Order: sequence, then C-alpha cells, then structure tokens
Amino acid sequence: MKLVEVIAHHGYVVTSLVVFSACCGLPLPLSVVLLTAGAAARGGSLNLGLVIVCAWSAALAGDLVMYVGGRYTGWWLLTNICKFSLNQEACVFGSAHQFYKRGPRALVIAKFVPGLAEVSSVLAGSLSMQPRRFLLLDG
Repeated sequence: MKLVEVIAHHGYVVTSLVVFSACCGLPLPLSVVLLTAGAAARGGSLNLGLVIVCAWSAALAGDLVMYVGGRYTGWWLLTNICKFSLNQEACVFGSAHQFYKRGPRALVIAKFVPGLAEVSSVLAGSLSMQPRRFLLLDG
C-alpha cells in the first residue's frame, strides 16, 4: 500500500502518530507525511482544518513529553539525544548556548532551526521553565 493511500484512509491517525513520534525524537519523515496529508486534504479525502489541528496537538503533546522528560531527568536526556550527532559535545553545548542566547523565545523559532527543534523542549524542562510558559511559547 502506498503512503498516499494509507494517509487517505487513516490520515488523521497516521499524521498524529508520526508528528508525535517525531517530536519525541524519532527520526521519521515528518515533512513527507505532512505534505502527503495536505495533498490528501486537497484531493478531498481529508479535511485540511482537522489535519492541522491533529498535527498541532500531536506536536504539542510530543513536546510536552520531552519537556517532562527533561524536567525529571535533567541533562541526561539531552546527552542521550545528542549521542546521534557527529559531535556530541557541540550538540549539547551548542544547543544550550542557543537557548541561553535567545532565552524562552528559542521555543518560538526552534521548529525552524535544524538541530534545535529536537532539543528545545528537553532544554526548557532541564532549565526548569514554568509549564504554563512552556505551553504558551511552544504552542
């Protein structure tokens, strides 16, 4: 079965699961799934508004899981996420530097900066950002 057919039949669930899993740090083809869901919505088999709501809520839920993980495990989770990078030390300290430099506003732009998107929620939790503020800036 092709990806387009899977998303046409199970679009909301597949989109939500892939977005949630990608926000939790799994290397999944997030942009391909979102583009395919948009194409399926354009074709009439899905409602674009519901696709957007599903993707947004799944991304927020995935980021919240990573925030809680960072809050309770501290820097341990961040170093384990950065194990997959070429330079682990640069990953940890570089992302922390970007977060310190931009402050909480880093959450607003994190999804558009490669590398920072995966660790911004963990950093916010590790640095004890208030949950309400995190949800407002991440949402």
